[in-house]
Amino acid sequence: QNQFVPMAVEKQISIFYAASRGYLDQIPPAEIKRFEQEFLSYMEATQADLLKQITVEGKLSETIDTGLKNAITEFVKGFAA
Repeated sequence: QNQFVPMAVEKQISIFYAASRGYLDQIPPAEIKRFEQEFLSYMEATQADLLKQITVEGKLSETIDTGLKNAITEFVKGFAA
C-alpha cells in the first residue's frame, strides 16, 4: 500500500533546484529516485543549516543559491550511477 508522504518544502526546493539547473542531466532515468533519496540524506546530514535557511527566508537568495550550487556540485562528484 503506497501512501503519499509529503516532502518538506526546503527538500522540494533542493531537488527542483538540482533538476532545473541541469545537475540531473547526466543521471540515468532509472537512477533518479536513488539520486533523490541519497541527495536528501546528504542534505540533511551535511547541509541542515542551509535547509533551515531556505525555510526561514522563503526565497532563493544569493546565499541560498550559492549554498545549493556548492552542495549539489559536491554531492554529484561522489554519486555513482
